Amino acid sequence: MGKKKLRPRLFKKFNRNFWVTFFLLLQLAGLIIGPIVIEFLQLPNFLYLIYFCLLILSLVLAFIITVKIIVSQEDPEFKIPWIIVILLLPGVGVILYLVFKQRSLRKSQRILIAKVRKTYEPYFAIDKDTHDDDAHYAPIDFLEVITDFKAHKESKITYFKNGTEFFPDFVKKLKEAKEFIFMEFFIIHEGKWWDIIHEILVQKVKEGVEVRLLYDDVGCLQSIPPRYDRVLKKEGINVLRFNPVHIILSGTYNNRTHRKIVVIDHKYAYTGGMNIGDEYANDKMRFGFWKDTMIRIEGSAIENLIALFLTNFDLTQKKISNYKKYLGATYPRFESGSTIFPFGTGPENMYKVRVGEQNFVNIIESAREYCYISTPYLIPSLDLLHSLQRAARKGTDVRIIIPGIPDKKIPYLVAKYHIPLLQEAGVKVYFYSAGFNHMKSVLADDKIAFVGTINMDYRSLVHHYECGATIFGGDVMKDIKTDFVSMINDSKLVEPNFKLKKREKFACILLRLFMPLL
Repeated sequence: MGKKKLRPRLFKKFNRNFWVTFFLLLQLAGLIIGPIVIEFLQLPNFLYLIYFCLLILSLVLAFIITVKIIVSQEDPEFKIPWIIVILLLPGVGVILYLVFKQRSLRKSQRILIAKVRKTYEPYFAIDKDTHDDDAHYAPIDFLEVITDFKAHKESKITYFKNGTEFFPDFVKKLKEAKEFIFMEFFIIHEGKWWDIIHEILVQKVKEGVEVRLLYDDVGCLQSIPPRYDRVLKKEGINVLRFNPVHIILSGTYNNRTHRKIVVIDHKYAYTGGMNIGDEYANDKMRFGFWKDTMIRIEGSAIENLIALFLTNFDLTQKKISNYKKYLGATYPRFESGSTIFPFGTGPENMYKVRVGEQNFVNIIESAREYCYISTPYLIPSLDLLHSLQRAARKGTDVRIIIPGIPDKKIPYLVAKYHIPLLQEAGVKVYFYSAGFNHMKSVLADDKIAFVGTINMDYRSLVHHYECGATIFGGDVMKDIKTDFVSMINDSKLVEPNFKLKKREKFACILLRLFMPLL
């Protein structure tokens, strides 16, 4: 395969992330230091006129955008930061707004998704037999009303509490594929496990299996070579880069696919928090022990994930797949199985509400005895923060586990800013002592759980394409509960008098103000 050629040293030192950042900063610097450069180099006077016109244009745009923000139906937590940035730095603020404000689908995307939904709608008529009168079932009722999909009864769910358990099973099931393999990941990182998976995919193509792969271009900036998709295409893999990055400013720069989806024929589907990388299996140590989870689904719930994958694939290839070929299969039912609702989220106007955020709120508020949460990034929206506080104040045992060793220092500092706010309401917060927990899961009262890709931060809740599964009942609840209890035992409870240093608190106030922007 010539793997050494795929890992040039120049790529490692000056990757695409470096060049994208460089050119974005260069464009911003042009507005700020333009007059200084013109004066210093004694350039012609007409350049002053051009610069002056650009400055006037930026002021006009700043005024128009500010008015637009004020009259919009956005929450104040999104409005206020943008107004401050644009009024203080009109030119830079306008550029930042155009880059980072985009939280909705473009018109062309809305049109394509509408056509896709009409194509797969007939396969997702709601089955009333799946309904349960238990109050803990309410989050699934909500998902059935607000999304395009449905709940599936008697599904078999296998829970993997770490990458050491997941990757061998994943590889084994890939080898069983006879018809098709669909894979969507935020990150694919070269190494032991990708080499194994890659070899299997190439072999499956030779056997006549249809292999589709979708990876996020930003997520893979530093983990695989540029245009690695060309290499895979030559091997027969139908691969696409989701929302490719360009050095020119783009309003959709923030809308990444953070999903982790694998579908193997109509037999198996996987989702959860793991990307493809050796650190997820702890074969490569980063930030201590890497704690993450995945689930394997067997049964008709696979159809939800097929439709989710194909939707993002079609958004990228800008044409509609043959959904009839993949949906409407006959699936086995498992008597001791769970009712499960795999679903996806997306930019702001994909659904009428922020589905991921509301799913968290619904599970938290359904809890009566306890609610356990694991999240790598604790930067909740106001609605989510208030939901956690309300649950604790009504007597629910709310426990949140965050990393003991962070991967990103600034989000980790902002997460710690929220600890006193949660403790005051009675929420218990834990640092995962073993290392970095990348696990994004919620469990309430041994009755309902969520396992997926959604972090409790603005990027996941507002910008990204995410996915996961809300699960009601079944044997898997015992496995999830056992894992949470083990994590709590391996974690350190944050002391009740936890406080940040004054300079940290001041920094967090500023950072917390602008977190909704990014």
